[in-house]
Amino acid sequence: MPVRNRTKALLTAIIRAWVEPGTTIISDCWAAYNDLSRQGYTHQNMNHRIGFVNHATGVHTNTIEGYWHHLKVYVDPYCRKKGYIYQLAQYMFAARCAANNVDPFTMFLHIVAGIDWSTETPSSCTSFRRDLCHLYMQVTAHA
Repeated sequence: MPVRNRTKALLTAIIRAWVEPGTTIISDCWAAYNDLSRQGYTHQNMNHRIGFVNHATGVHTNTIEGYWHHLKVYVDPYCRKKGYIYQLAQYMFAARCAANNVDPFTMFLHIVAGIDWSTETPSSCTSFRRDLCHLYMQVTAHA
């Protein structure tokens, strides 16, 4: 989700909306994250000015920063403000398939085959299924 600024109030609201309480959040030392422990999250941090690993706890952000780097390379720079969500979903899907040693096209077909298309209408489609529903209705209208 795009974040228009990195104020404590906005970041905290986004975290509360998207992250379950009790989740461990690992961050850098940005002051906006200071109250996460008081809000029901397990918060660990590391200071980039000192290094990339908190040697006392072993906490690091290398994994997510590496993931983020690969994602930025993958996502078309012209789509980063608008339409990026589809490229993000495609990247995450491909990465999950690669991690599980599964062919992405085969997995996609498996997911599509598991949808009961007879009950799907434009108003009942979830946001994740809306594009598939639209495609299916176009195909069946021409069959």
